[in-house]
Amino acid sequence: MSLICGPDPTACPARPDDSFDVDLIQVHIARIGALVEDVKNAVENYNYLVSWKDPAMTSLSLIIFVLSCIHFDTEYCGSLPVLLLLLYMIYLAKVRRQGDFKQRWIRKEKDARIAAEEKMAVSYSVHRPVGCLEVSVLGGKNLYSRELGIPGSLFACVLWDPVKFVDEKTRKSIIKTDQLTRGYHEIGTTSSGGLTANPVWTEMNESDETKRLKQLLPNTDFWAPANDSEGHNELRFPILQPLLGNKTAGDFSLSPGSIIIQVRFHDVLNRLPVFDDLLGEVIVPLSRLVKEGSVEGWFRLREHGLFESSIAPTLDEGIQFYPALEWGKVDPVGSKPSDEVTEPGGENFVKNNLDTAAIEGYPEVNIRIKFQVPDLHSETSEEEKEASIVIAEEMIRSAVDTQDSKLGLIGSSISTFNTVRGIGGNVQFVQNQLGTVLDTLEQARNIFNFADPRKSALVFFGLGVIWLVLAVIPTRLLVLAGGLGQYAATFYSTFIESPNRRDAGSDISAPMHDDDEPRKPSPFATRLANFFTSLPTDEDLRRTYFWEARRVGEMERQKLAATKRKSRLRKLWRAQWFGTLEVKEQLMHANAAGRRWVWETAFALIQGHRFVWWRSEKHFDDGEAPMGNIFFAGHAGLAGLSPLDLRELTPEEIPLVICIFGRGMEGQQKITLLASSRQIKDALEDAVINVSEKND
Repeated sequence: MSLICGPDPTACPARPDDSFDVDLIQVHIARIGALVEDVKNAVENYNYLVSWKDPAMTSLSLIIFVLSCIHFDTEYCGSLPVLLLLLYMIYLAKVRRQGDFKQRWIRKEKDARIAAEEKMAVSYSVHRPVGCLEVSVLGGKNLYSRELGIPGSLFACVLWDPVKFVDEKTRKSIIKTDQLTRGYHEIGTTSSGGLTANPVWTEMNESDETKRLKQLLPNTDFWAPANDSEGHNELRFPILQPLLGNKTAGDFSLSPGSIIIQVRFHDVLNRLPVFDDLLGEVIVPLSRLVKEGSVEGWFRLREHGLFESSIAPTLDEGIQFYPALEWGKVDPVGSKPSDEVTEPGGENFVKNNLDTAAIEGYPEVNIRIKFQVPDLHSETSEEEKEASIVIAEEMIRSAVDTQDSKLGLIGSSISTFNTVRGIGGNVQFVQNQLGTVLDTLEQARNIFNFADPRKSALVFFGLGVIWLVLAVIPTRLLVLAGGLGQYAATFYSTFIESPNRRDAGSDISAPMHDDDEPRKPSPFATRLANFFTSLPTDEDLRRTYFWEARRVGEMERQKLAATKRKSRLRKLWRAQWFGTLEVKEQLMHANAAGRRWVWETAFALIQGHRFVWWRSEKHFDDGEAPMGNIFFAGHAGLAGLSPLDLRELTPEEIPLVICIFGRGMEGQQKITLLASSRQIKDALEDAVINVSEKND
């Protein structure tokens, strides 16, 4: 308060300028959206007031309006907006008094988290059968850098784009119906083929999305085998039946999606910002895969973005243009690409009898793709329904993450790099100016809603005085007084103050250095500026209540996640028992309590003849790999506490400890668990005994 009420106030420093940040621009855009939303809410409240949805309220407002128009003296019309503002501030003071001001920010965060969670959720109205995609990328030939004309370390990336062959308008329409089409889905990548223009890829690595889907789907039959009949490593990926515009499932042959195989450089030289690390891609429409069943052979590599135009190609155009060979046939020439290239004319210029014409030909990759269409006429089980929902939810989550990752501004070409580097200062200036305007608007609004109770009370008192003046003195007299005061001030400045200043300036004895010193602002102006600058913005309030809002929002998210988890465990995993426990884990050194082990929280379940545990429930929901498995095969089941266990455990822990043994990842394994209650311990022991008896 010394900045405002002191005899010689110091100007409050301005907010420091922020450096350019894409996330900060997104925050500013969200703040603009919040202001627009508040205006919309005000308009909606007015429409509700006059809509007769609440006859009593609308009738009361109508009576007040008619009586005001008939009896109100227009001489005092200036007091009306001030009166309305005072009444609104009284309402806001009541909201603040009841504690709803803080709840507004907490509720906003909670609603945002619930909306985000529900966006990921899938309402089961139409069952979408799951097809199985099998992809193998075996090798490439004639793969040289466009900019440098030299080979490099290359790898292939396999993607699934559900809406590749549609224009932008149709894409937006499909996204409204099917959220998982918001972005592409990465299936996996090959390992690097070494520094060569003719790589041979022998290993394929699953993407994070594919790994999560494998963990979320307990039925391993879908993912096996990992290798085909000829020993080639392959990837498997589930593809859901496409949705039509009326939210009905369509045939797989009508899908506008495609499988995209991109070839990228992995070496340092070709990944510099001045070069494009993407060499090219092959696009295989899913509709043709449905008709043919499988595709195998050498395919010509095309430049990335060939179909990125205002007019999207049709499926037939994509089918006819992309394959370099006929579908389902293997090129006998060059089917074994060279993995060694030397100078032309050398002894080992071409290995494995690959002719020179093939080396100097088009860049191509050897791929093998199969697609298994599910039986659309068989009866659907509860497990299949739940699997379809789980796949859809994980694909929606991945699509949203992929779309968010596209917000970077710096591209891969040198022109884009220079352009962004040149406009960086201008973008930062626009960002900070936008932030300043938003701060001013939000502070002007918060001065009335008791975000700072002392300042809002002072404003309320000032408005009350203004209203009394406007209610007593006719408005036209006040306008007249204001206008005359302005004319008088300019008359004084022009005809009285200026001549006196010129006379003072002609005196040679007047000190000259006084004019060079900066004039100190008026204390009143300084107090007024500090009064306004010290008001919080909406961003300040959001950060103030962030952690409490996040805690409440996380509680709501956990409720929704628990409902989905129980459905998944019951229908998909068919778990005989599940719950939260503590697992005994060994330490490298003794802790403060002298123990060389510690209890770690874990989420566990029993499925079939195995006991599986994760680090937490969230790890299970997100499809993370489990911490361990124990199979109840052979000699397995419950174990008693050893004398060493009895000595290490406390008397409170002993009645709640369960020991389970069986076949682990590295042979026979025993784990010690701590239940939170006797009921949980008894339920787990009964489930283990039941599984062990079935095993016998």
